[in-house]
Amino acid sequence: MSKLVRVEVRYYAQLRENLRLSLEETELELPATEDGILHHLTVLHPAQEKLILASRIAVDDAYLPRGTVIHELTSVDVISPVSGG
Repeated sequence: MSKLVRVEVRYYAQLRENLRLSLEETELELPATEDGILHHLTVLHPAQEKLILASRIAVDDAYLPRGTVIHELTSVDVISPVSGG
């Protein structure tokens, strides 16, 4: 059975700059996966689709292995790729 939960989404690095947004609230359907959450965010911010899909997320301050099914969460951190030099 799925359920909707209200979560806090925090953006970092290039996404934060591009969106001019560091924090927003949204509703996610659970259970979810990292890919499902990222897809949901591309619907909210279609102009940033490529960068969002290249990002990693941390759920409640913890990175999870890709493919993990998420049954509970209160926050999502979206960390876009960072290059150094």
